[in-house]
Amino acid sequence: MRLPFGLALSVVLALFAVGPVAASSADTNLMQSGTSAVYFSQMCEGDESLAATCSTTFLFVLSGKTHDKVGHVITRNQACVEASVETFDESVERISFHGKFGCQTLRKGALSVDRLNSFMLRATLPVEIVDCGPQDCAPSTTGSVEIRATWTGTGPTTLRKLRNVYDDGVCYSLVAWKSASRDATFTGTLDGVAMPPPDEFEGAGLSRGKFRVINRNCGG
Repeated sequence: MRLPFGLALSVVLALFAVGPVAASSADTNLMQSGTSAVYFSQMCEGDESLAATCSTTFLFVLSGKTHDKVGHVITRNQACVEASVETFDESVERISFHGKFGCQTLRKGALSVDRLNSFMLRATLPVEIVDCGPQDCAPSTTGSVEIRATWTGTGPTTLRKLRNVYDDGVCYSLVAWKSASRDATFTGTLDGVAMPPPDEFEGAGLSRGKFRVINRNCGG
């Protein structure tokens, strides 16, 4: 999914908010710069009149710097992953859910990046493992996943920029980015098993640029 630079990570961190209701009650002041790669796949099967099962795989990788000005933390070279399977009944009520989620600062040598031409990740990420039934979820456990992923840029490079501000005198919210983006082909494995093909519509892409998100006094 060739999202504008930084937007994918903001979704992962639940930071994206524009308007009077923020995604988190905590203030946010985040700056990000560098080259990112994103992959998304969702496949559903089954009879919708009975039950359907959807498998989702999401991978976001940043070669660059993220500066959390609220927590006064600077991190470099991060990766986030989601791998989940959810089954619904005919009324779209959950029957079961199994998911693995995690983000990690990468060790030296985990990434190989050539601008928007190619991007390679070789890493083991810690994850939280969640299992749910129709009504509730079991206590989460921890584990790890081994990821091997390669993006290869295809087609033209597109320049994108946005600045969106909300200010009602109490809540102030800013989302802004300026980036160059490019579609990409993707191949990868998760714990040695081939990941599904990316979604047909912008399921994989590369971006390079700067991103900023601020949420101040926007508690929900």
